[in-house]
Amino acid sequence: MLGVAFSMVDFLGDGLKESWLGRQRLLLCLLVFVPPLFLTAIDPKIFVMALGFAGGFGEAFLNGIVPVSLVWVGRYWRKLEGPEQIPGGKWMLGLLFILALIVAGFEIAFVL
Repeated sequence: MLGVAFSMVDFLGDGLKESWLGRQRLLLCLLVFVPPLFLTAIDPKIFVMALGFAGGFGEAFLNGIVPVSLVWVGRYWRKLEGPEQIPGGKWMLGLLFILALIVAGFEIAFVL
């Protein structure tokens, strides 16, 4: 989690389009670390719930919906040629997409 947090520092610095070096970087670190620290001090369950939601929903989205969508667009809209690594064609891609949506739906229904 520390690596993700420090990458968030760089992400925020890039988004604000400033050079964040030296003491200015300390301010940026405080902007990233203080809000979660404050919320966790109020109620630790919030942080655990956020991690669970991000893990389940992120997994379903990044390893389910996005790859299936990319293969679908490449194969059937852009007609790209290449070896078929997942047999089954459209019905298998549709099944994987539906399963990813079900996982995302469970995360939304049971976590929120």
